[in-house]
Amino acid sequence: MYKKYCNFYMVKPKCRKIPLNKMFNHM
Repeated sequence: MYKKYCNFYMVKPKCRKIPLNKMFNHM
């Protein structure tokens, strides 16, 4: 399962699809 992950701290938001488990590891 994938979720859209966006970085809003940059001038241009960079969005990419990453696995949910990887996103939870960054939290």
